[in-house]
Amino acid sequence: MPLHVVAANGHTNIVCTLLLHGVHADRPDKHGIIPEIVTGESGRARTADVLR
Repeated sequence: MPLHVVAANGHTNIVCTLLLHGVHADRPDKHGIIPEIVTGESGRARTADVLR
């Protein structure tokens, strides 16, 4: 869930740090939504690119 929150808020540097420490970018939340979808919905294109 933390990845979803920072991704939705466009904190690209924190997303990168989490990914470097082993967080899985393709893991869905309890609603079945992956972080890349959350970034797209909130208009965070640069952060979405990092998650791809």
